[in-house]
Amino acid sequence: RRVHGIMGLSTFLVGLLPGYQSWGVAAPIILVGLRMAQGLALGGEYGGAAVYVAEHAPPNQRGYFTAFIQTTATLGLLLSLVIILMVQGYVNGNYPDQPVLDAVGAAMMNADGTPQMMKAFNAWGWRIPFLGSIFLLLVSLYIRLQMNESPAFKKMKEEGAQSKAHVLCV
Repeated sequence: RRVHGIMGLSTFLVGLLPGYQSWGVAAPIILVGLRMAQGLALGGEYGGAAVYVAEHAPPNQRGYFTAFIQTTATLGLLLSLVIILMVQGYVNGNYPDQPVLDAVGAAMMNADGTPQMMKAFNAWGWRIPFLGSIFLLLVSLYIRLQMNESPAFKKMKEEGAQSKAHVLCV
């Protein structure tokens, strides 16, 4: 559950992260840190999901059932692309272009003296999917809390065969 929260909170925090104009070089460093946390959490989630599904699948169909984990990851990627394109179309269609700002927050100018402009999605709209991810985190945490331990883990626990050393103690 902790790994799940790390991934969801990292994603949400990307949407809240101030830009370079506000926090300077700390902003991209924190962004890289958040993305690393997402990647590490994904690795933990993927392995845990594979084990969970394999332990619940019929013995002669474990490969078939665990293959759906990779399929659903691809479907999630496609769904995120659709959502991003929808948000981008909405934001750019309903909000004016924004001036491009330099490191101190002043508008950058073209050679003819007009301000350089960028689409609203590029200026701030890209944050919306990241901030909206908090709802997916809440739904997925609810689902996670409803899941039962696998039959194999329950059997090990009844027999007292589980590890005595917590992973953080190793």
